[in-house]
Amino acid sequence: MGLRQRGKALENLYFHEEELSFRLHGMRSRLMGLWAASLMHKDDANSYASEIVAASIGREGDDAMFNKLHDDFVAAGVGVTDDVIHDQMTNLLRCAADELRNGIAQFDDKRAA
Repeated sequence: MGLRQRGKALENLYFHEEELSFRLHGMRSRLMGLWAASLMHKDDANSYASEIVAASIGREGDDAMFNKLHDDFVAAGVGVTDDVIHDQMTNLLRCAADELRNGIAQFDDKRAA
């Protein structure tokens, strides 16, 4: 394999990993929004989840999402500690990774059949 081909392969791998990371964090943000909406008894959980996804996109990402969740819990009078929010962010990232991994495996199985 030539040097240019290897460079292109590494570049493609990098972009693929970045895309997966973006999707993974987006899925986690959506799950966080749905979780928080249920604790705050929001009428439109999907709309709130979209707000959380929007807050998580950008340079500050996780910090912006955490701050929005924290502020919204305080405003709603829901007693959720910062540690619980962080733990849920970690747990739902694992759930999103499992979901993404299972989705890719199912896609590969269908493609192979």
